[in-house]
Amino acid sequence: MPVKVGPLGGTGGDAFDHKEATGVREIIVVYGDAIDSIMLKYDYNGTSRTNKIGGNGGTQTKKIVLDYPDEFLTGIDGYYKTHRKPLVIVSLTFYSNKSKYGPFGRQEGTFFSIPTLGAEIIGFFGRSGRLVDAIGVYLRTDPNVPPCTRQDYKIQHLACGEDKEVPCTALNALPCKVGLFGSPGGRQWDDGVCSGIKQIIIKRGNFEIYSIQIEYEKNGNSIWSPVHGGSEGEVTNKIKLDIPNEWVTCITGFYGEITGHGGFEVIKSLTFYTNKGKYGPLGKEIGKFFTTAGAPGKVVGLMGSCGEYLYSIGVYVWITQNVNLGL
Repeated sequence: MPVKVGPLGGTGGDAFDHKEATGVREIIVVYGDAIDSIMLKYDYNGTSRTNKIGGNGGTQTKKIVLDYPDEFLTGIDGYYKTHRKPLVIVSLTFYSNKSKYGPFGRQEGTFFSIPTLGAEIIGFFGRSGRLVDAIGVYLRTDPNVPPCTRQDYKIQHLACGEDKEVPCTALNALPCKVGLFGSPGGRQWDDGVCSGIKQIIIKRGNFEIYSIQIEYEKNGNSIWSPVHGGSEGEVTNKIKLDIPNEWVTCITGFYGEITGHGGFEVIKSLTFYTNKGKYGPLGKEIGKFFTTAGAPGKVVGLMGSCGEYLYSIGVYVWITQNVNLGL
């Protein structure tokens, strides 16, 4: 049975779902300031069928012809942002087992990446109207991979390699990467994917976030991340979640310049939403706003960059359907 991952993007337009396809043969992307439409030629057990999503606008057209079945899609990433108010897809890049196609469109807004863990993308679903509002994928995993024998994981070794442990709930949700938001400077950090978040500690001043530290749950154990950022901060905020009944669904915040740092941008404020409530805002809500709400699900890991301050932040999210973001 195919694994469904996504969708990422906005909530406008009408739903589309190409779940019966058995492979992707050809893709035509039409775009301008956003992704206007995608024409998809699918394989349906040896026969071809074409489905179009989106509208009739766009100024540029790119065509991808895969050497199917020897070549198949293995990944997709892109950006979404507000475009004349709605949140829509503005850029897409497609990856196959042989090549990379794109990027098509403007690489600005919120970055997202849909992982496949070696599986094949055989179909798409999401939302569209005049533009492509949101996109998700159907994955076919390798039926020859034997079942995993670990008690706390299932599916296949494909989904629980030594370096990428994906809990059994990955049948309906694989961790997607969203972000980074803020400045790319400083040293990069990446906590990877865990089962959930137990506690968050923020150290901040009046106009900036100095550091963040997270207590994760992984395989039933408690794991603290390093302190990401500097050692200063006049105020310390601690968030304790009622795990496993409570989990982070969305992070919003602001980033911008701080005085005396030559225009360098840092994270100024963070707000954490859970399925039960809201924590924050922590810090001053001034500067450029960001949100991970375009990827609804359960936040299971954080990443970013830091130095004296927290410069940027991003998340790993298990995408789930009809999730309560708490917004």
